[in-house]
Amino acid sequence: MTEHYTKALVLDRENQGDQDSRVFLYCEKLGRISAKVKSARKITSKLSGHLEPGNLGSVRLIELGGFQVVDVVSEEILPRDPKTIAALQLLKEMTVEGDFDPELWSLISAGHLEIGTILSCLGFSPTFASCRTCQSGNPGHFLMRELEYSCHPCLIKSGRPLHFVL
Repeated sequence: MTEHYTKALVLDRENQGDQDSRVFLYCEKLGRISAKVKSARKITSKLSGHLEPGNLGSVRLIELGGFQVVDVVSEEILPRDPKTIAALQLLKEMTVEGDFDPELWSLISAGHLEIGTILSCLGFSPTFASCRTCQSGNPGHFLMRELEYSCHPCLIKSGRPLHFVL
């Protein structure tokens, strides 16, 4: 059993069983991880309010065949706007479990959660990107499944759902 104490950003939270939850965190020392939270859905849970998506705080984890959150304290709460939620989803989908990126953590800790900035840090800079269909130099959407950019007219013509808007 290993104990970790680190700063972390809560990316997402899912219900698991009747009373437990699973949280997805991007940690200062561990990168992206998923951790179980026992009894997080009980009305008396002291951890539940601190483990909402967009909360940045200090987390104590136990690693024993997986991670479990033992203690957490929120230090900062990011705004609950659509851009922040999309940025959190992008971080969850585009990062690899257990892979730490110090440059990405510096963006997170500084509060720079713009989608274009995150994509640049992950190697998908929109600066020199072009639409995958018409090659226009100003794409407005990032297609996560294909890892490509698309302009709005081409995205509408293709009938694909909107993805991350830059």
